[in-house]
Amino acid sequence: MIFKRFKQILRLLQRETKAIILSCYGYLLCKAIKRKSILEFKNLEIGSGPRKRENFLTLDLSRHVDIPYDLRMGLPFLDNQFELIYAEHLLEHFVYKDLKFLVRECLRCLKKGGVFKVAVPDTKIWINGYCNHSLDLDKYCNYKFGLDYLSEIDYLNYIFYMDDQHKYMFDEKNIINLFLRCGFKEATIRDFDPSLDNHERKGTSLYVMAIK
Repeated sequence: MIFKRFKQILRLLQRETKAIILSCYGYLLCKAIKRKSILEFKNLEIGSGPRKRENFLTLDLSRHVDIPYDLRMGLPFLDNQFELIYAEHLLEHFVYKDLKFLVRECLRCLKKGGVFKVAVPDTKIWINGYCNHSLDLDKYCNYKFGLDYLSEIDYLNYIFYMDDQHKYMFDEKNIINLFLRCGFKEATIRDFDPSLDNHERKGTSLYVMAIK
């Protein structure tokens, strides 16, 4: 048991060390190596993963994006730099304190009138399904993180915790309140945007836009 716990601590240290190294490199890219070319971008996608979207600068904790960076540290960009920031199924991966900090960082980096568009899991789908005994394993639980799905409450465990990957969940009221409390002038529910949003997540996502 002690050896197993030691291995877990070692893996955590490795992940945090990697995050620091990648973030330092990303910071150098922004401030020196690619500073001029980065300033040409009007659109930013955070938490993009390896996907490269046309006319977007991509940022994530990965060496496969334009700017590798740990979003818990904020954004390594200038004030009032972007017209659009986009994030899909990202915000739910942050504890509330870090989440507020990240949203305020997005506000800082947007130009006046700039837009922050997000997609997050729509928690009410799972809660309603649990209450109505209508949850569909194949439709709503398509990632395998060790749950046995022996009862309906396991579906809620799946979406709320996802093997400790999910930290904070949303409905229409609390996500709009989050943006307004963080300083955005306006926040509203938006429609699915096929030019931005992943079609595979259309049935389980909540789409929101906030304006600076």
